[in-house]
Amino acid sequence: MGFAKAIIHCYGNMLHFSGRARRSEFWWFMLWTIIAGMAAGAAIGYYAINSPELAYQMQQAQRYGTANPAFVEQYRYYAGYYAAANLILFWLPGLAVTIRRLHDTDRSGAWYFIQLIPIIGAIWFFVLMCLPGTYGNNRFGGDSAPDRKRPVPSHPAFAGALEGEAREQAEVARRAEAQEYYRRHVLPSIQKA
Repeated sequence: MGFAKAIIHCYGNMLHFSGRARRSEFWWFMLWTIIAGMAAGAAIGYYAINSPELAYQMQQAQRYGTANPAFVEQYRYYAGYYAAANLILFWLPGLAVTIRRLHDTDRSGAWYFIQLIPIIGAIWFFVLMCLPGTYGNNRFGGDSAPDRKRPVPSHPAFAGALEGEAREQAEVARRAEAQEYYRRHVLPSIQKA
């Protein structure tokens, strides 16, 4: 999933807290949040630096210790709009994609609150967001990446039940390995005795 598709998908599903989200969808949206936040901060900073009225009001507040009530009211007005826009454009879709990302790793959305644990919680949450999703369906829905390859187990004991042709090939390989072991190790010791 590319950058634009991930952003569109996140905004289209900003009120959907069920289902699953791929790693790419989550991380592209986080990058978008950082870029848009930096752009908004730069625009506000540029306005603040180039606004003589704002500079004058700040100087008056420093000089007399209190700000002009009309200026404070105007500041609160714009700060409220900024907070509402931030909530709707970034926090809500970010929360939804984060919950869906946790679902992709077969974890409940309650894992979101692990971030409340100082330092370790943030590190653990970052690790959770980097983990690959579970292969196939899980309790939260179908696979978010249908083209995902089945993970190769690190040991045959973790392989689970094989089906069809793969099972037959494994049985043939196991029999051949057992016969080879018998021919190399067991037969020579029997013939020597």
